[in-house]
Amino acid sequence: MADTQPEKPTPPPIKLGRVDSLRGARRAVRRVLNAILSGELEVKQGNAVVYGLSVMGRLLEVEVIEKRLDAIEGQLAAPALPRPGMKLLGRTLDG
Repeated sequence: MADTQPEKPTPPPIKLGRVDSLRGARRAVRRVLNAILSGELEVKQGNAVVYGLSVMGRLLEVEVIEKRLDAIEGQLAAPALPRPGMKLLGRTLDG
């Protein structure tokens, strides 16, 4: 009886490096594109990897934006206390 399970896809023959930052995602996409252009990686396989890297890049980008937004919201929610050097009613507060 023949084995009816589909073959597992072969991983790309290139090292992508860490993809835990936008810089890492850009570097990995560049490596994949270079591998496609050099014939080291099939176009179909390269497209699938680039798509996955694009999704990962977008998730990383949203994470950065979310952190920045949280920081801004935290600043807006905190009461504004007068600090030395701050202008209040046209006068600079002394320290």
